[in-house]
Amino acid sequence: AWLPLALGGAGLSMLSLYSFLEEVSTVCVGIANVVGVHYLGVSTLCATWNTRLMRRVLAEVVAGERSGEPCLVSLAITEPSAGTDMEETELLERIRPGTVAERVAGGYRVNGRKVFISNGHVSTWHVVVCCEDRARAAETGVVLAIPSGTPGFSLGALERKMGQKACVASELVFEQCHVADDLVGIDARQAASLGVPAR
Repeated sequence: AWLPLALGGAGLSMLSLYSFLEEVSTVCVGIANVVGVHYLGVSTLCATWNTRLMRRVLAEVVAGERSGEPCLVSLAITEPSAGTDMEETELLERIRPGTVAERVAGGYRVNGRKVFISNGHVSTWHVVVCCEDRARAAETGVVLAIPSGTPGFSLGALERKMGQKACVASELVFEQCHVADDLVGIDARQAASLGVPAR
């Protein structure tokens, strides 16, 4: 419902999602979380303005809705040694991110782990935020869309949660995971060419 009309959705305002999630939460916060974090992944993908990649991923989301086979999108930012500091570019100078995307022929080679990823084990696509250079994480950010089943990408531990168990929290593991150029949402060079500041 909250996907853009141009991409096959109903085009509802993202602001209306808040009211929807609040209403669903009165019955089950876990299910509301499943829906909410799916749209975190979708929103981050859309924030790259990579319409070709958006069309590819969101076409699968729409097809899944129509077929009754859900295609969820997770957002993978949090790391074992960085926690939610990964979300703040000002804090990136104080930490050493563990997940690195190394530029190679035809794309990136990703190594590292992401933790506490909501919907990780049940998502078809994972929007992964990482960097090319640990020492300059804020200036070398990369956003990748990685489908489940990609060689070198595996699902690790499931967190034992006290509540909201309908929405799993997962570990994502990347070991020499090759991500082709057509799955790169945006990297530092593209951001610079668009005039997007690193911080």
